[in-house]
Amino acid sequence: MAADEPVEKGRHIPIITKGIEAILERANVTGLTEDEGNRHTISAPEPDRLAHEAYRGRIGPFEDAVIYVRSPEAHTSPMVAWIVGEVDEEWTAYPTVIADAAHNVAAIDFENLDQDQTIEPIILLSTAPGIGPNPAIPTDRVVILQWAGEAFQRVEYTGEAGPVTKAGVWAALRKEGRLK
Repeated sequence: MAADEPVEKGRHIPIITKGIEAILERANVTGLTEDEGNRHTISAPEPDRLAHEAYRGRIGPFEDAVIYVRSPEAHTSPMVAWIVGEVDEEWTAYPTVIADAAHNVAAIDFENLDQDQTIEPIILLSTAPGIGPNPAIPTDRVVILQWAGEAFQRVEYTGEAGPVTKAGVWAALRKEGRLK
């Protein structure tokens, strides 16, 4: 599939780094911060050091979009998810801090959780063994990136006992009123 070839509706396919780079060459980038002392500094969206496989498909309000997560550059840097969406042949890149450097991306999934017109990316994070409040027990977190009109907003769920299941997360977030 060529970088500028649209994807089938409702499908998310893996995309290689060269495909991401071709899209980024045409993208406007939002939300960058340059303050090196800021814990949430977000640098340019180069698709190097991918923390997980990147995907292309319908994401947020975009019929055609790419999502990838960059591994932090240093242990003090944040982990950032980049969503690059296309509207009227214009691409825009939206960064969202999803975690600190102590996490690994275990999975990325997609679902319309709140029954609106957008598809939410769901990112399952796991702490690296030996890090966190109880270093012997890895903890899972789920980060949902929900479209908020001009950017993606992070909604987080932390598993308190045992592994996080997709169905359990959805039920808990709906019960808490965190999904509209």
